[in-house]
Amino acid sequence: MLTKPLVVAHKGASAYLPGNTLAAFDFAIRQGADCIELDVQLTGDGNIIVYDQWCVEDGDLQRPVIQLSLDSIQQLRSQRRDRNAENEPSDLLTLPEVLSHLKHAKVELMIELKNSRLLQPLSLAHRVIDDLNDFAMISRSYLFSYDHELVAAIRSPDIRRGILYVGRLVNITETLHATRANFIETRNDFLDAGFVTQLHQMDVQICGSSTDDDKEITRLISLGVDMITTDAPDLARRVIEEAVGAQSA
Repeated sequence: MLTKPLVVAHKGASAYLPGNTLAAFDFAIRQGADCIELDVQLTGDGNIIVYDQWCVEDGDLQRPVIQLSLDSIQQLRSQRRDRNAENEPSDLLTLPEVLSHLKHAKVELMIELKNSRLLQPLSLAHRVIDDLNDFAMISRSYLFSYDHELVAAIRSPDIRRGILYVGRLVNITETLHATRANFIETRNDFLDAGFVTQLHQMDVQICGSSTDDDKEITRLISLGVDMITTDAPDLARRVIEEAVGAQSA
């Protein structure tokens, strides 16, 4: 019996609108997303921003986010827009701004703690959890990262946490034990029925990595994954409903 995986909107409905923006998050909700995925990291002056790059371009230089103030990042991005006339959002969101906007929306949050060439501090997760508690949204949220040390550093028993990775781990059991992760996300071509069954027997959820391919979404549904990440939530929702409807017909 097929179950419906959750639709995770990658940076919102980023196939249609600039990602990590309120407009993209709102559009994803209208398209039937169950979860909004967004990326966070700390600036040099201690703000948690919703941003997926480790740096900001400054001419030919790459200025690390962790070494810049929020105002400096905003200024550099504004200068870049002026030079390139790119369709880039004018405002960089902070996590509290996003939480305030989505507090009453019927959606969960998947918050990626960004890793980078310059490491984010282990306190990043604790800062995010503090903000989630301030908005009473911790029960609606997941934290996850490619940086497994950031995940292992999470001490709160109330937050669901996961690991991202690319490849095949030598010992998934040891990694899950070390990080206390509740779910994993890896490349879809490393997911098969046997691996999904193994993880489910360990009470671990599986999130398929971002895809807008209807055939791949159908395959992930057949494997029994718990979540599917996509830039196009409307496409994923349609494919899921068709697959589940076809089985019950």
